[in-house]
Amino acid sequence: MKGFAEKKKTSYDLLRLKTIIKGDRLGVSDSFDELVLSDLNSVLKDYFELKTEPTLSVEEKNGSYFICIEAAATRIKTFGKVPERKTF
Repeated sequence: MKGFAEKKKTSYDLLRLKTIIKGDRLGVSDSFDELVLSDLNSVLKDYFELKTEPTLSVEEKNGSYFICIEAAATRIKTFGKVPERKTF
């Protein structure tokens, strides 16, 4: 019978393997998800009171990438006027 620590390590190893396989399939580095999620978390926190960290799913089909971002929030933050875009 596997102990808790052994099950946790097996679960971590499986998640790590899935990340590596996904990265190979998409042609991105191992830290791709971590980097994108960090950026998403930072941006989403500007607009929402987050209840959960965002999750990310990226799938490649027929030369296009399908991106799914999911997070739960308890409220939308109030904010002022959106600044006008500067043209160069």
